[in-house]
Amino acid sequence: MSHSLADFLVVGTQKAADDLVEAFLRIPEDKRIWQPEGKARSAADQVAECALLGGYTADLIHTRKWDDGVMGVYMHHKDKLV
Repeated sequence: MSHSLADFLVVGTQKAADDLVEAFLRIPEDKRIWQPEGKARSAADQVAECALLGGYTADLIHTRKWDDGVMGVYMHHKDKLV
């Protein structure tokens, strides 16, 4: 049976996403937005980044073009998620 690189990436990406969600949900709810110090990032902030960048990466692979304005939109969306 032949497997393509795309098939491999689909399975690996889905497993990583599932593992990330599982790990996040193991964090006590009251600690998910906790920051260890002023400039450190919370778990919720890091999960939001993974979620958003996954979509941007999929778009990049699909279009084969990097959108130069994506980071401003990214920060706006990330702030809304966290």
